[in-house]
Amino acid sequence: MLKASRYTNLKYIMKDLYDHIISVICSPAGQNVEEARLFTKTRDPEIIYAKQLCIYFAKELKLGSLRAIGNKFKMRQHGTVLHSIKTINNYIDTDPVKRSQIQKYQSAFQKVKKLHTNFISINITIDELSKTILHLQIKLSDLTRDAQNIEFALSTDIFPANDTIEEWIRINHPDLQPDQRKVIFTAMTAIRDNKLYTNGK
Repeated sequence: MLKASRYTNLKYIMKDLYDHIISVICSPAGQNVEEARLFTKTRDPEIIYAKQLCIYFAKELKLGSLRAIGNKFKMRQHGTVLHSIKTINNYIDTDPVKRSQIQKYQSAFQKVKKLHTNFISINITIDELSKTILHLQIKLSDLTRDAQNIEFALSTDIFPANDTIEEWIRINHPDLQPDQRKVIFTAMTAIRDNKLYTNGK
């Protein structure tokens, strides 16, 4: 059974999908084998076939790389995973009985595949939103800093001439970044010019 309450974590989504595939294929309505035996070494053809089916559908649902799928089923070499996938494809092409059975599994997993695709899409969207929020936070930080710089410029009573403003800022505030100096320079010249204009009236 898929556990909908844990779908905020992609790791849990993958695990639940693996568990769902294994549960359906190993069930009495499926291959009727013990799930635990899929993770052991065996020559039992029924267990081997059930494991091949699980591997095939894990690949179909894009639950990971061949190596990751192999690790899930205690396989050291991804070549064994490839062999399992090729075997199932061969059954689809040559064995009418197994083809019908595999098609039933495919039908059962179609909704799961669509669900998985939607979750991946949601996860990507959340990631993009997180990046956007981080970008906005940086912008907000920049605006806050600029506001503080302008506030400083508004509070000062010293308004030197144009050709010495940059030097005055450099001497009095050597720790400021170039963009901060630019903001203060622009604010100071604007305030100074406004004061000169007001006083000249």
